[in-house]
Amino acid sequence: MKLERVLKAPRATVWSAWTEVPVLVQWFAPDGWTVRESDAVIDARVGGREHFVMHSIENPDMQSPVDAVFVEVREPELLVGQTEATPQNGGNVMELRVELEEVDAETTLMKVSQGPYDAEILPLAQEGWGSTLRKLEALLAK
Repeated sequence: MKLERVLKAPRATVWSAWTEVPVLVQWFAPDGWTVRESDAVIDARVGGREHFVMHSIENPDMQSPVDAVFVEVREPELLVGQTEATPQNGGNVMELRVELEEVDAETTLMKVSQGPYDAEILPLAQEGWGSTLRKLEALLAK
């Protein structure tokens, strides 16, 4: 799955949105979900860990944990994290890649790719990422 967004924000600001817990918790979750700051850890370096739990707003007992290890980090342009293979992700090692390209001082091209996804899961992942990235766009527009 691949998504691109042109964001009206400097690249350093977008980088912070991905790597600083107090900022990430303001936007990272699909519509109807939230992330608690107390659940989140981000150590944006090779070998560092990213962990947080997305909670359903309607049913807080419904959770979706994210637990990844960064395998490539080049501040402020590239973050690559991998999760372990689990039954929830079809037994696949999942990789999230975030590339940030400076268009100009106030504009960033963000490329997000994640996978591999099974064909039946892909539409749900695209929908979830779409709403998540809309929340990021709204936060950056403030």
